[in-house]
Amino acid sequence: MARSKMPAIVSPMLCTLTAAPVESTDYIYEMKWDGYRIVSRVEKNKVTMSSRGGLDYTRKYPLIAEALKSLEHDLIIDGEVVVLNEEGKPDFDTLQLYNGKRSPIRYCVFDLLYLDGNNLMELPLCQRKELLETLVKGNQIFLFSQSFEDGKALYEKVLEDNLEGIVAKKKDSPYVPGARAYDWLKVPTRKRQEFVIGGWAESDKSRSFKSLLFGAYENGMLQWIGRSGGGYKQAEMPGILKQLQEIETDESPFANKVLDTKGAKTHWVKPILVANFEFATWTKSGRIRKPATFLGFRKDKKPKDVVREVPKESQTVEAVIEQQHEEEQENSQPKGKKSSNKDNVKNNKKAEDNKSDLEKYHQKRSFDITPEPTGGAPDNQKLIFVVQKHDASHLHYDFRLEVRGVLKSWAVPKGPSMNPKDHRLAMEVEDHPYDYKDFEGIIPEGQYGGGTVLVWDNGTWEPSENIKGKKEQEHWLLSHYHKNKLSITLHGKKLKGKFNLIKTYGKAENAWLLTKVKDGHELETDITKKDQSVLSGYTILEVAMNSHSRIWHSNRKNSAVSAQLDAEVNGPEVLNESVTTTKARGHTQIKHSTVGQLFPKSKNNGSTRSNISAESNWNKIFEEKIKSEGAITIEKQTLQLSNIEKKLWKKTNKAALIAYYNSISRYILPHLKDRPLTLHVKNISAGAPGFYIKDMEGFQPDFLDIHSTKRKHKVKGKAGIIDYAVCNNLPALLWLINLGCIDLNPWNSTTKKPDEPDYIAIDLDPSDEDFKKAAKTAVKAKEYFHTQQLSAFIKTSGQTGIHIFIPCKGFTHPQARKIAEHICQEIHELTPMFTTLEVSVDKRGSKLFVDFSQNDQADTLAAAYSVRPSKQPAVSTPIEWEELTLDLKPSDFTIENIPSRLLEKGDLWKDLHNSNIKTKNSKILQLML
Repeated sequence: MARSKMPAIVSPMLCTLTAAPVESTDYIYEMKWDGYRIVSRVEKNKVTMSSRGGLDYTRKYPLIAEALKSLEHDLIIDGEVVVLNEEGKPDFDTLQLYNGKRSPIRYCVFDLLYLDGNNLMELPLCQRKELLETLVKGNQIFLFSQSFEDGKALYEKVLEDNLEGIVAKKKDSPYVPGARAYDWLKVPTRKRQEFVIGGWAESDKSRSFKSLLFGAYENGMLQWIGRSGGGYKQAEMPGILKQLQEIETDESPFANKVLDTKGAKTHWVKPILVANFEFATWTKSGRIRKPATFLGFRKDKKPKDVVREVPKESQTVEAVIEQQHEEEQENSQPKGKKSSNKDNVKNNKKAEDNKSDLEKYHQKRSFDITPEPTGGAPDNQKLIFVVQKHDASHLHYDFRLEVRGVLKSWAVPKGPSMNPKDHRLAMEVEDHPYDYKDFEGIIPEGQYGGGTVLVWDNGTWEPSENIKGKKEQEHWLLSHYHKNKLSITLHGKKLKGKFNLIKTYGKAENAWLLTKVKDGHELETDITKKDQSVLSGYTILEVAMNSHSRIWHSNRKNSAVSAQLDAEVNGPEVLNESVTTTKARGHTQIKHSTVGQLFPKSKNNGSTRSNISAESNWNKIFEEKIKSEGAITIEKQTLQLSNIEKKLWKKTNKAALIAYYNSISRYILPHLKDRPLTLHVKNISAGAPGFYIKDMEGFQPDFLDIHSTKRKHKVKGKAGIIDYAVCNNLPALLWLINLGCIDLNPWNSTTKKPDEPDYIAIDLDPSDEDFKKAAKTAVKAKEYFHTQQLSAFIKTSGQTGIHIFIPCKGFTHPQARKIAEHICQEIHELTPMFTTLEVSVDKRGSKLFVDFSQNDQADTLAAAYSVRPSKQPAVSTPIEWEELTLDLKPSDFTIENIPSRLLEKGDLWKDLHNSNIKTKNSKILQLML
């Protein structure tokens, strides 16, 4: 099974027609339902029901659409829409007359292809059906298609009941869209098939027509197969004739000659109508012997999909199955060695007696560095299980079952669930030693699985079957493990009752599904919210904050590349320092209740957090409650960090953001040096509303520099001087990020020459967030700069736009703005169809704003390498002009890949402040005033 995007369209898997049931234990057997084949897709509560021919039937079957929506899952289901008569048998005639109203209708479901981000199509059929049965159980609209082991007995039963037939399906078969092979076989009780209408023969009686001529496609060409003169209701024949006359054509649509017309005048039609026919048998030439009986039109199937289905003899199919068995057996043996019964017995015993060793476990670890255990022996007559919460490169839960002295292990990304509706992906990993059951602590960075570990749950386990004795239970587990399904009962502090662990067969060979069985212990609440260790009572953060452990090490960075980058950073590793914490009763004690208590008295007239202006945005910072805190030392400066576990994005917390800025500090600090900042604070999350702080009001630490300037406009309750933050060192950078700044927005000028910008800024801002417009506009801008011989630097904004900086010197801010207006006008004239110079947002429509307005004093744009508070932690990233293509996306650059990009390319903007470039540009720009 592969974690993947939901397919937009799935063509139904098809059956091969056979003359009689095959007799093979490889197959299970189902009834063949007389209805409309419908593949249903539910994504984000939107339902789409598609016929085999691709028609949308969602509105036609509202009851089924409602039932699908009520499942509350993203999924794709294959099935047959049927109407049952009073005897409980499918009634196709009634189904054809169904008007979409709330009259009885059923959705007979027989396959589950996709579920909640997991593509199940390569999962064995039996496992797909087991998941499907659990999913639809209890809903009266769904009719789960039961499986039977005895195909011959089932066929005789449906024959006796005058039903349509049976379908044989290989138990381990994957779902292959559109395929017709020997994995699925259909055995009708009567010979029925769809054919394409190609014409009609006139009647010399009072009937509307004598017969319909039909055929099927072969190698892309319509071949005539037979005719039908019976089965029509007299009252319906005029309507059928009218349909035919509307599509009449002069030439025969058949590639071969039509025989046996018995002298009747023939009319040809366009091959767009499909109908179902019943007939006696096939001739050796592949035609129908005697006229067929018309059963009705099929609007759910495309003509081009109708092919001649001559039934295979069951002996032929069985021979193919036997050949496949032999090939599989040969492929399982080493080259040059043939299988024997003796070998098979030996191999079976080896699989049965196999004891998982720890070779892989030991190979991945350096035990002189990592605190993880190396072995251990069981000391209990009952088999134990343990679930460990592991905050590594990605937070996940490790599910471990004891068997023969080791812990067989699976990594569960979302964690176990007590809700039977949840199907958790579980990736099998190497066996772990028995003593790992009690391990809590920090695996050092650079070691396999680096991160923090706690024991989230533990207890005993046993087979759900009534198996007594520890050895017998271990034997059962290994036996069923090789059968790819474990049904177990857990007796834990959090996890209780029956669970299924089922192997899948996608791109990831080690993928399983972990599901809770409905047994009275199930819960709808999220069990993972019970986040404390069952051993220590710690949360994952408190384990990390243990004073005897290293804290906040960069367990989200990617090993070698990040380590190399960090080695280049001057100063200590912020995330590898120990934290000063106070311990009480075995738990980390939080000293302060709010962030404001971490701040000393203001340097501005000795004010404190309690007597600042009520309008000050500092209050929003001070009022944040502290859930965790600690102190680290950076370049001999002490930083108080708080709430680093806070999720700023769905998968990224504050600690990861601090780690990112620490790792790339040598690259971003030159773009911040001596530049006043307007602080954009988002101390709840990246997607929550934020606020701005210009005036530090004396609350800055000693290592954060200040630029003081007169306030242009008097504000009641505010001082006449504004103290802007200036980030000139690593401690200041990390202090600002901890404060709540996700992005950093410096002035265009420095404290040395605040009235003279170092560059002219142009912001390409698409009103409809269409980044392709920004890319196309930037390409034209590049052409303009080339003709003007100007050097310009480009970066993604980190959101939906592009920033262009043009180095300069000797201009005032008003002059810089005037030049920017001129350049933006030139760019707009090169792209008038999709750009605008309209400042008013309401008047821009869907056009891109070529923004010249970011060039006044104290105006800011995000710094190079600044993270942006977007939907994901995207970074405003300098790029080479050659990288500018329509395939470029802002999401290509995130905190995960920028460190490695910097190692590869270095700072592409290192020459932004080159004096020679400024001088050359300024001579050209002067002519634009």
